Amino acid sequence: MENKTSENIIKYQDELTPETLEGIINNLQSQVSELNAEIHNKERTLKDINKPTITQEQLDTINEAVSNYTDNVEFSENDFDVELSMEYDNKVEINHLCFNSSGDMFDDIMRYVEKEFRIVEENVEPTSKQLESSNYES
Repeated sequence: MENKTSENIIKYQDELTPETLEGIINNLQSQVSELNAEIHNKERTLKDINKPTITQEQLDTINEAVSNYTDNVEFSENDFDVELSMEYDNKVEINHLCFNSSGDMFDDIMRYVEKEFRIVEENVEPTSKQLESSNYES
């Protein structure tokens, strides 16, 4: 089923001027752009709706765990790759600096955060027996 604009263009195509047809095309392109923007916004809204939820208390716990870890982390010179270069006025500068231990740091932070929570499978409510056993493990 064709839309009303297409029907009118076909019906009156002999009477259309190039300027009128160009105006119709521009109008339709503008409508398509608006619809694409609306689709993009709705997709972003859907993505946000599908995000897992977290309480402010849980977020604060994660924040505290990460903060505690990062406050106590100590770096050594082996953690970095450094490339030096000489400037024209004989100044030495760092040309490239790369942190090598980001994977280890990530793993450490995740273990630190995981200690603060009881991890359960999605959409599975823990049984009372599982809750009791997790309380004894702490």
